[in-house]
Amino acid sequence: MNYKKARIISLFLALIAMGCIWFLTVPEDPNILLIVVTIALFISALAVHLIFYKCPHCRKRLPSRGYPGETCRKCGKKLDS
Repeated sequence: MNYKKARIISLFLALIAMGCIWFLTVPEDPNILLIVVTIALFISALAVHLIFYKCPHCRKRLPSRGYPGETCRKCGKKLDS
């Protein structure tokens, strides 16, 4: 998996988890299954981001905030080559 797919997948999982949190704010009894699914989604999003969001050349992590740029900040090689 390349860094672009990893970023999209981790953001998608985090957004689904945030949607689950919104359902947990309903004043009824919280569903334990929904709580477990929400925690699992957040852990999955974090794992995808930490494992796969790296430079394809030096394998150092890319910056989490903003756009990573055209080149790696650690090794200086182009990310899309």
